[in-house]
Amino acid sequence: MKKKIHKKICLLGYGYASLIAYHKLLERYNASDIVILKKSSRNHFLTIQHHEIEFSPLPIFPVLESELYLSDLFKNIPKQKPIRVRYTDVANFDFREHTIGENSLADFMISNESINKWLCLGLKQWSEKMLTKPYKQVRSKIERHYLSKNKATRIGYINGLSLFNLAIQKIEPNIIQYSDIEKIDYLKKEVITNEIIINYDHLISTIHLPELLSLCQKPSAYNFESIPAYFFYYTFDGEMEENEVVYDCDYNSSILRCISVTDSLLLVQLQAHKYGEVQEKAIQLRIKEIVPEIKELKYLRDLYAPTSYPTENIEDETTLENIAILKENNILPFGRFGQWEYSDLHEIEWCSLP
Repeated sequence: MKKKIHKKICLLGYGYASLIAYHKLLERYNASDIVILKKSSRNHFLTIQHHEIEFSPLPIFPVLESELYLSDLFKNIPKQKPIRVRYTDVANFDFREHTIGENSLADFMISNESINKWLCLGLKQWSEKMLTKPYKQVRSKIERHYLSKNKATRIGYINGLSLFNLAIQKIEPNIIQYSDIEKIDYLKKEVITNEIIINYDHLISTIHLPELLSLCQKPSAYNFESIPAYFFYYTFDGEMEENEVVYDCDYNSSILRCISVTDSLLLVQLQAHKYGEVQEKAIQLRIKEIVPEIKELKYLRDLYAPTSYPTENIEDETTLENIAILKENNILPFGRFGQWEYSDLHEIEWCSLP
């Protein structure tokens, strides 16, 4: 007989979105009423430990002007300067050499006069699929971040850690680890793991939306498209200061951008569609070309995140109906992957929490 417990709020999934949600829910609930369900076998990559070095491996920056950054989440968190961005000259690229489909993401970028530099970087990040696919989620992100008049000043790392990481360190959530979920009975409001049954009033899910639908016996035939992310990490010697970002606008280079997360640790984002093909020695040579202040590099490791950027709006009627059914039964898909929306943490509708 499995043990059964009841919680007013159950957060399914462990990461920045669920931890910040936990913090915000404490404004209305007691800590004893909330629990986070964390899969024990999953590496959540909030930080990576490499020998004596601990760092945030994903480029996730708070936005200075956002309500989230101005909230009590960042109370007593050290201040930091914004990131500094520069671009190399465009090389080996001419947008006229590419056939661009009508209503594609590339077509949208050109119509907004974002030619050559932006299209070059876009093709490197989103692959040639953007020449034909609309990638509406990416388009919406460009409109919000690059074409909007609203300021979005990105705040850099401190000692290799994202300020989001420093902010969540003070949160001490109630966590139940599980090895597997058998199913979610949304009518009985139960999450049934292979060890325990959690009865809830509200379930907030930050796990991937197709996984949630499947657990609720509402599997979807819809193709949930996304683009992966691919990184190399290096220690370095030289005069590159922390929180500098260099975008590589050479179309023949596999590097998308380099980010100095400290004055001796470099994050290099690569073309994800070239995963498994990239030669590490070639990356080192290119880094020294575009960041000449770097003198010595030592490769640490790589990281491949297969699902990083949702690309298309969900337009499948059956899937949308099933999402609506879950919401009617107090299940809230939440966050980038829970809602399957290409949004950053400061763009999440935190006011939608129960």
